[in-house]
Amino acid sequence: MFSACGLVMLVPGRGFLHIHEALPGPRRSFSVGITEGRVQVESPMKKKGSSFNLAYSRMSQGEHLVSSSIIDMPGNYWMPVTAKRKPLTSDIFTAEIAFGGRSTCKFSVAGYYKWMRGIYEYFGSPRFIPPVDAWNNSFEEGRGRSYGLESYFELAIPRLDLSASYTLSWTERYFEAFWRDWFPDRFDNRHKFNLNL
Repeated sequence: MFSACGLVMLVPGRGFLHIHEALPGPRRSFSVGITEGRVQVESPMKKKGSSFNLAYSRMSQGEHLVSSSIIDMPGNYWMPVTAKRKPLTSDIFTAEIAFGGRSTCKFSVAGYYKWMRGIYEYFGSPRFIPPVDAWNNSFEEGRGRSYGLESYFELAIPRLDLSASYTLSWTERYFEAFWRDWFPDRFDNRHKFNLNL
């Protein structure tokens, strides 16, 4: 962590995803390397316990969920990245304003925007469980985006500990083979409200 006069804190992060898979045929193996990382800048505000945060992170995933249904089924399975199918990578930017710090009442509002690449959707014959042996040829590659606002409130007083959160979000996909415009993802969840006592 880097701090400049206690006003701005820079928190770098790093990671590295390395995938190595043995393949049948003349090409015996392949490797994919992706650098991951996170940078966060936090600046305390004049009001005690309040802060403004900016963050950027890159993430990657070396497996793809293989499913032909919008329902999460026990038959769904995860397949590894292959020479033909790239890893899922994403970049996300967030900005947050938080009030309250260590007081009994806390409130924060955050906005985010996320880009995703290397997303695959099944387009083969309609089946409950897609064929394992042909999954590599039965998927179309696309991209995705997700954006929205999140708010959080917490109140901690004697005999009462209350927290509430609300999220307004959009998750969309773009697959040129299916539709020539952005469309809602099957797991798009516009409004989400949580209350804990």
